[in-house]
Amino acid sequence: MLPLYSDVSYNFYDINGKFNHRIKDTGKIFLSFYLNGDRASATDEFRDRSYVNNTKLNLNNRSLTLGYNTKLSPKLFVENYLIHSSYSRYVNEETISSKDLGRESNISTGFSVQDNIWKTRFGLTTNRHKIKFGADAHWKEFIPTQFISVQGNDLVPLDTIRNITEVQQAIEISPYVEDELRITKGLNINLGLRFPFYLTKTAKYNFLEPRASLRWLMTESFSLKAGYARMYQFTHALINNFNSMEHEIWLSAHENLPPQSTDIISLGVFTQWKKKLDIGLEGYYKKMASLIEYKPSVEEMYQTDQFENFLEKGGTGEAYGMELFAQGPLGPGFASLSYTLSWNFRQFENINFGRPYPFLFDRRHVLDITAQYPLNEKWGLSTAWTFNSGRATNLPVAYIKTNEYYLGYYAFEGKNQQNLPPYHRLDISAKRESKTKKRGRYQYISFNLYNAYLRKNPVMVYFMPQDEKAHKVTSFFVVPSVSYGLTF
Repeated sequence: MLPLYSDVSYNFYDINGKFNHRIKDTGKIFLSFYLNGDRASATDEFRDRSYVNNTKLNLNNRSLTLGYNTKLSPKLFVENYLIHSSYSRYVNEETISSKDLGRESNISTGFSVQDNIWKTRFGLTTNRHKIKFGADAHWKEFIPTQFISVQGNDLVPLDTIRNITEVQQAIEISPYVEDELRITKGLNINLGLRFPFYLTKTAKYNFLEPRASLRWLMTESFSLKAGYARMYQFTHALINNFNSMEHEIWLSAHENLPPQSTDIISLGVFTQWKKKLDIGLEGYYKKMASLIEYKPSVEEMYQTDQFENFLEKGGTGEAYGMELFAQGPLGPGFASLSYTLSWNFRQFENINFGRPYPFLFDRRHVLDITAQYPLNEKWGLSTAWTFNSGRATNLPVAYIKTNEYYLGYYAFEGKNQQNLPPYHRLDISAKRESKTKKRGRYQYISFNLYNAYLRKNPVMVYFMPQDEKAHKVTSFFVVPSVSYGLTF
């Protein structure tokens, strides 16, 4: 008995714009905005409608930026930005299991974040120094939410309703200073220090974030780069990817939830072959602390009315890998290649028997190839091919039935021990550039083809106990689009 995919749909929109105005010869004021919305839904059911599942994704992104830049002197400039941004993501999953059993469940998870930002940055240039200093100020509001409703019947009286909505507010102020110092003609060192201060109703945190990088031009065509940085992240992302589309919640650091810290080191070599082909190879290692994850106990999650009560805290993580990059001319055009080999692990005392496990974004191989080729003075062709190893996921290896009504439990061999199928696609774009006849303003029109060879990439994998199989929902095959731009 196979499920019938009655409906799989996805639609989105992106709108952006920017307006600039010069003030004499030393200043510029600009206003930019960005609007984005994504909607996705998937419905599947058995032919006898004994099982019906509806999953919906609703994502919105908004940003508005007002900026003013000016030169105070030939060597000193200042930049000011006022920014408002908001981001929300909600997933709703509704399931009706078996006509005879009459069970119904509804799970809605999501969040919204608003961030109001003021940024001021000064830049001072001397013979050997490029100094930047300033401060960022944020007022943030987090609203995570989760609604779970499970209804049973007389045979299985399993009724659970939970509705959690929290409003978390915080202020973050971060002054900083950095100096790019030229030691010799071929040796540059960049030293920086940031002082983040984070304040909530129940806690306050302040840290020092040092960073240092070095660039050594050993020959005319060969250089070495090295770097170290320590960072603190005051926003935690809590992601549950079991058996469905990702359920994601963003939480603010507070009294009982300290910010996560990251230390990262990197080392790379870069060269130019025959003064045409740029090649770079860089390795990195990242160590993380104070991470969070869902507790493995599902019962506790259903019995609590606070997000904090189903969090596993104090986790550690490490990520490491190497990145290869090459770019250069391709006839009259241009081509680039980037390849990343990486590992990403997490470890918690009470998850996966205390052993490290692959994180959700552990993708072993990522390959991107792009090419741009001019056809004539007005028309140009560009292509982009991308390949990603399937991300780590958490699917059961078996379903143990305890009675004829399919009520049982899942069996796992470990956390995130499976991988989704590889993701790859080809995008093609033809672009025409010209100037308007009356005022000579730059304009372009672009004809785009997303996923040109109709690859069926999975966007969701779920397990159905009725047929004891894992099923995948694939994304749309091909998306044609047209975009237009005009410079005022």
